[in-house]
Amino acid sequence: MALRSTEVGAADAAMQNLMIVSSFFILISLGLLMVIMGQQKEMEILTKKNEALTTATNAISVKLQYEINFKKSLQDIKTSGDQRLQDMEANLPKLTKQLEDKKSEDAACQQQIHLFIVMLGMEPVLLETTKAELASLEETLKSTTATFNAESEVWKQEIISLNAKLSAPSPICKYVTSNETLV
Repeated sequence: MALRSTEVGAADAAMQNLMIVSSFFILISLGLLMVIMGQQKEMEILTKKNEALTTATNAISVKLQYEINFKKSLQDIKTSGDQRLQDMEANLPKLTKQLEDKKSEDAACQQQIHLFIVMLGMEPVLLETTKAELASLEETLKSTTATFNAESEVWKQEIISLNAKLSAPSPICKYVTSNETLV
């Protein structure tokens, strides 16, 4: 019996060791299961962040491309403006010379006009008086023409109404009998 109790004691000890080892493996398995589930959740989170970053990257790429195109168009406009400025600066001496020529032509023309006035014997004051009289006569002509046109319009309307009355039968004709009915 002593042997048996040692065997039973050894079997109980082995059973306890087996239970401890089994519990240890179950705990390790549960821990590994939790780690795997945590990694899966972490992968889902990383996938969502990756999609968000991809969307943001695409939006930034589109904005960057727009800004690059805008910068290029501004550079083109600046280049065109610089070219036009150079063209204008190149034409500036030529235009300045033409302006000075026109000024000298104008001065010569003014001298000829003054000489012509002197040759005609008209003084500038007399010429101004003549211009004032001409303006007064033109104003009188305009007012007379306007008055004449207004009166002629009234008379034309009167002639039209009188012609209409003449072409319409007179209301008295209703009461006058014809000669054939009297006989």
